[in-house]
Amino acid sequence: MPSGEKEVDVVIRKFINDNLQPASEEEYCNILINRKNLLSSTLAAIQRSTFSFVKPVHVSFSGEEAADTGGPRREYFRLLMSSLKNLGIFQGSWFSHDLHLLRCKKYELGGKLVSWSVLQGGSGPNCLSQERFSVMPSFRVILIVKSGY
Repeated sequence: MPSGEKEVDVVIRKFINDNLQPASEEEYCNILINRKNLLSSTLAAIQRSTFSFVKPVHVSFSGEEAADTGGPRREYFRLLMSSLKNLGIFQGSWFSHDLHLLRCKKYELGGKLVSWSVLQGGSGPNCLSQERFSVMPSFRVILIVKSGY
């Protein structure tokens, strides 16, 4: 693993250990997701005043009986990353160039959802090809956690 990737890995693991280990059931963020309207039910969930990106999440799918022991959460984040193409921020295997989406903060939303997925143990989007990713400039990750996110 290259040096830069090790630094990112260390930062993410430290953040997860420091912030995503709940002491009680109240420290979880419970969300109810409609599979048919995944993005809109996700937006409704993250706009609630009690929502926090840094709390461990328990996922329930509307109309389905399943305790979230990890399976529903993994399935949710897999589906969420797959649904990012519906935001319009990707064009094939690259980011789209759209000032309207920028003004509407769709790129910011996509970034938050990808970060949330990674912090919860999910994957990132599978839309960037290895060739495109390799031409992106490398950078150092600085983690800033704001209250309420």
